[in-house]
Amino acid sequence: MKIVEGVTDDTLEVAKGVKVEATGLFKASKFDEAAGAFVRAAKMLSGDKDEEVSVICSCFSNAAMCYLRCKDGEAAEGAARECIIASEKGASAGFVVQASLVTKARFRRAQAAIMLAEAERGREGGDGLRVATHLDNAQRELALVLREEPTNEQALELAARGLEISKRVAVESEETAGGGNPETDVEVAAPGGTTPEKKQVSGRDLANAALGVSGGGHSGGGGSGAGAGGSR
Repeated sequence: MKIVEGVTDDTLEVAKGVKVEATGLFKASKFDEAAGAFVRAAKMLSGDKDEEVSVICSCFSNAAMCYLRCKDGEAAEGAARECIIASEKGASAGFVVQASLVTKARFRRAQAAIMLAEAERGREGGDGLRVATHLDNAQRELALVLREEPTNEQALELAARGLEISKRVAVESEETAGGGNPETDVEVAAPGGTTPEKKQVSGRDLANAALGVSGGGHSGGGGSGAGAGGSR
């Protein structure tokens, strides 16, 4: 039996079996246990085969979804990040990585970042810089999701939610400083990258402006369904 860094030929089948068990735990709403099993399955594999990369990515993405159900934003963000890293390593090695799988991981990472931003904002003595960093991370991932799936309604709604949080943070800062009409006025970059101008905008308008997405044509469900709840 061939052994590579402690991984045997049948390790892939064992990992796939653990993944099946994890899926069963997820269906039974045992999300914490399911997350642990998905991560365990992913870590069994070295990623030196095409199918291994797919299993690793799928398991880490599913673990992120489980952690989100557990309201553990930090663990969800980490698991989604591991999926993205594994996909990038696999692609650089010439392996084919399913685009929709990575898109789901990016969406889940954005969900986790929004969750972390909201938690930090609600914490007594919360760090505004950390809130901004989490929101920036979410916006970056959602921009990549929408590049693949421009009509993904869930991604657009999440982007709007994140930018509404940014708006509320700005409101609080403005109120503390005692200036402007922050309830409705938000700085939005004018066309051509000129000096920002203040105008009244909705959360969806903010999302579209920040992500460079056209305001129309987003009524349908999006592509592979980055926010779908089921594991795979």
